[in-house]
Amino acid sequence: MSCFRESATAWMQRERELENILVERLWRSFKHEDVNLKSYSSSGEITIGLMQFFEFYNS
Repeated sequence: MSCFRESATAWMQRERELENILVERLWRSFKHEDVNLKSYSSSGEITIGLMQFFEFYNS
């Protein structure tokens, strides 16, 4: 049982690492493709820009 638990833990760790990589790539894309090209002056504008970014990439 201990061997199974160790392999399951290692597998879950790899899944978390992959999820972290994907999230980091997503935020990097948002930063480079949206934030660096536009001059946001408030957090409300960033929120709207983020919603538009996701709408564009999810369609």
